[in-house]
Amino acid sequence: EVRSRARVPIINMTTKLGFEGDIGIGGHIGADTSQYAASQVQRFASFAPVVLVLKIILNQQGLDKPFTGGLGSYKLYVLVAHHLERHLSSGGSDRPSEVLL
Repeated sequence: EVRSRARVPIINMTTKLGFEGDIGIGGHIGADTSQYAASQVQRFASFAPVVLVLKIILNQQGLDKPFTGGLGSYKLYVLVAHHLERHLSSGGSDRPSEVLL
């Protein structure tokens, strides 16, 4: 499926195994998002598990695609990192079970 009305044209596809993927044409290459995520994984032990749980919930609710009004990966990463910073600064621990409460 091609989403030509997006700011950057996007090709959305699903593999035979059911995995979905988007390819943006002419936008950023995604390296900055990957680098940001990797840096947050190094900073916070619970970053990856919390992001994974939230991505599953967003997908189940149909809120994981920015072009349909959902939340994209980069914004999710920033929100989780901010929440972790606030949580830790208020005396919380870096455990996924506590961070998700």
